[in-house]
Amino acid sequence: MDVSIIVPVLDAAATLPACLAGLQAQDDFDGDVEWIFVDNGSTDDSAKILRADPRVRLLLESRPGAYMARNTGVAAATGGILAFIDPDCVPGQSWLRHLFEAMRQPGVAVALGVRRPTPDTGLNRMLGDYDTTRDEWALTSGEPTKYYGYTNNMGVTRAAWDRHGPFDDRSRGSDTIFMRRVVDGEGCSALAFVPAMIVSHLEMDGVATYLRKVFTYGRSMQSYRRVIAVRPLTMGDRLAVFRKTVHNKSYGFLRASTLAFLLAVGLCAWAIGRLSGYVIRK
Repeated sequence: MDVSIIVPVLDAAATLPACLAGLQAQDDFDGDVEWIFVDNGSTDDSAKILRADPRVRLLLESRPGAYMARNTGVAAATGGILAFIDPDCVPGQSWLRHLFEAMRQPGVAVALGVRRPTPDTGLNRMLGDYDTTRDEWALTSGEPTKYYGYTNNMGVTRAAWDRHGPFDDRSRGSDTIFMRRVVDGEGCSALAFVPAMIVSHLEMDGVATYLRKVFTYGRSMQSYRRVIAVRPLTMGDRLAVFRKTVHNKSYGFLRASTLAFLLAVGLCAWAIGRLSGYVIRK
C-alpha cells in the first residue's frame, strides 16, 4: 500500500529544510511514498525551497486555513494511507515505517504518534514527558469523550477518510472533530497510539511557547465542544497522569515539584483560554 505525506505550508521557510531532511532520511518500507506540500499563501521563501526539491509535489490553496490546505492535499493524493505532518516538525528516522505498520493492522483507521519538544532537554523535556504520558493515557482510555486528534503526527487510511472526512473549515480543532467521528463511528479500537512514531516539534522551544499553546488549546476546545461532546481531563485525571510521568521517568522530589509548578501555571493558562473561547464561534 502506498503512502501520501501531506504538509500544509504558510511562511515556513525557517523550518522546511529540517522537515524535508527528516522525510528524506526515512527508513525503507514495503510501499511507495509521495510528498504533497500545499502552500496556503506564503510570502516568504517557502515555495522556492519546495520547488527546489524534486520529490515535492507542490500545490496551492488560496482559501486560508491549514485544514483547507490538508483537504486540498488529500484530494490530490494517490496513497491508500494518508500521513499528516506539519512543516515545523521533523520526523524521526523510523516515523514513516512505524506509521505504515500501524495502519496495516486490522481495524485501525487512524494512528497518532508522539510529539517531542525541541530542544528535548531541561524543562522542555519534563513538559514533553508529561504531554506524551497524557496523550497515551487519554488515547488508550477507551472513553470516546477523552479522545482528540493532532495533524502534526497522524496517519489515516483512505477508507476512513472517505467515510469520515474531510476536515471541517475551522481555524482549529478540526483534527479532533475528525478523530471523534472515527471513534464514534468505528469504536475506540479504530485508533492506534504508536509511541515509536515520533516527530520533533520545532515550535515547542520553551516554557513560554508551551503556555501560549495550552492557552490556545483551551480556547480551541471551548469552540469545538459546540460541535462534539468532550470531557476535559478532571483534576483526578491530571494527577494520575502526573504520577505516572513521575514514576515512569523516575523523577526525584525536585524535578517532580518543578513539573507540578509548571503544570499548575499551564492549567491556569488553559483555563483562561477556555474563558476566552466563549466568544469564539468557529
